[in-house]
Amino acid sequence: MTEPIVRTEPLGGSPLARAAIDGQRGEWYPDIPRSEQAWTDRVEAVRASSTREWLETIRSALSASGTAAARLARVASGRGVVVTTGQQPGLFGGPIYTWSKALSALTLADEIEAATGIPAAPVFWAANDDADFAEASWTAVAVTGGAERLTVAAGAPLGRTMADMPLGDVAPAFAALLRACGATLDPRPIDAVRAAYRDGATVGGAYLSLLRALFEPLGIAVLDAAHASVAEAARPFLLRALDRANAVAEALRERDEAILAAGFSPQVAEVAGLSLVFERARDRGDKRRIPLSEAAAVAAQGDSARPGRTSDPADCCVRRRPGRALVFRAGERGRAHPWSRRATRGAALVDHDSRASRSPHPVGSRPRGGRAGGATSGGGTISQSGDVASAHPCARRSSPGGRPSVRRRVECSRGK
Repeated sequence: MTEPIVRTEPLGGSPLARAAIDGQRGEWYPDIPRSEQAWTDRVEAVRASSTREWLETIRSALSASGTAAARLARVASGRGVVVTTGQQPGLFGGPIYTWSKALSALTLADEIEAATGIPAAPVFWAANDDADFAEASWTAVAVTGGAERLTVAAGAPLGRTMADMPLGDVAPAFAALLRACGATLDPRPIDAVRAAYRDGATVGGAYLSLLRALFEPLGIAVLDAAHASVAEAARPFLLRALDRANAVAEALRERDEAILAAGFSPQVAEVAGLSLVFERARDRGDKRRIPLSEAAAVAAQGDSARPGRTSDPADCCVRRRPGRALVFRAGERGRAHPWSRRATRGAALVDHDSRASRSPHPVGSRPRGGRAGGATSGGGTISQSGDVASAHPCARRSSPGGRPSVRRRVECSRGK
């Protein structure tokens, strides 16, 4: 019998991510709390900057039950904080870091609460407003001799969000998943997959259902990024991003130059002439990135409808009422940005693990792959971090009690 080979590598990811984690780029990132007192100070600062209405604002998008709902309620009533992470859909839950991110957020929330005495709850941002079907259509399972790639076909033309993309035939992939599981001791995860990936489900809907079934009993709430209430909360910030689109583009260009001058490589390529906000057709059509030349006019229209268009925010393509659908593409460059102090209806965002290469992003999301971290009281976040696009840079950080914890940055896909 051949002995297994175990290969390990240091956590941290790209040189830029490792430099940020090690505190080498103080001009780009806020200090990372590395003691109980530092965490307490950070949490208290967040609590002082937010309001109590955050949970009501997005309650329907969370739709939490059981242990997860109880923990959120305790945070809201006790002016606590939320630890966030997230990931876009993948078949049957996607790659293993979907699960490790969620468990890392849970661990960090537990550590913060134990160290500070302030209620903390983990929230997983299910980015089913993403339109990348190529990523959402597959996963890999371990089988004898290696790994097997499982895929599902699109149930409709590409370009729509995963919340609107019908599932193709998942029967062959599910059968392969069952074979890979072998003689499972606990059938509940497989039962949850079977219930979520049913006939008539969408790619995003199945992903959301599976995560809630597995995460909520652990106390992890799952936010539906495609819910209209998320769009409602993020809309003012998206309009502001459009209004300041040229300034944001210039800030991105300057930070790219600074990153290159410091000997690093920007992690997301900038696309000249385009803002970070998307719109998409009211009939659930493709998303369109709004050109800089149109940004001011779109922002000036505000809530007024553009014929045939709806509005979605926050790199989420979240459908809202008829009107303009705005979607934000971003990632953190480590500098203060228009949304660095306010999130959903008064919830403050305090950057905790800012991403080393990009700029403004909406609150507490780090929805797609690279949202910045932060701590919020009542509605902000202390966010997990790590890059999603390729090798996921996991970073080992100091947790509130001085013990290391795995931190992952949820990467947004701005350059797509």
